Amino acid sequence: MPIIIAVFEQLFFPCQVERLLKIEKKVLNIPAELPIGPVILVTNPVKDALHGFAMAWKTQYASVLHEEAKVNSQYTSTIIYI
Repeated sequence: MPIIIAVFEQLFFPCQVERLLKIEKKVLNIPAELPIGPVILVTNPVKDALHGFAMAWKTQYASVLHEEAKVNSQYTSTIIYI
């Protein structure tokens, strides 16, 4: 069972980071002002909040990936030196 979880994590986390990068780019492409009829909607506060959330999630997933890589490299080096 742990092998299945490890394979899932190896496939899932890199995809999540890529997905969050795409979301971050989409958020950054939101115009600063959106005209809606006679009203202009200023999107900067919402845009900044969404960008912050995307960056926080991306950072969290990247740190998990780095931790997994560190653990895997320690495990691999242990096997090689035995």
